Amino acid sequence: MAKRDDGAVHLAIKLRNGKAAKIPVLEGHSLQDEFNEFIHQLGRFELGWVPIGTEDYPEYIRYEEVVSVRAVLTD
Repeated sequence: MAKRDDGAVHLAIKLRNGKAAKIPVLEGHSLQDEFNEFIHQLGRFELGWVPIGTEDYPEYIRYEEVVSVRAVLTD
């Protein structure tokens, strides 16, 4: 599924090491849908890995590395 390109709608996560990362909301998903899937580990989050990279440079981290998450409407 394609990601939205504008970056204005995403989940902002803070990692255990203090760094921050963004999870773009997939095209066709609402911010609330994406947040719920993340919290309940559904859909693309169900395998215990969190996608934080881009389509060109995919990167994943383990759920255990995430200490907080918030839904963001604008940068």
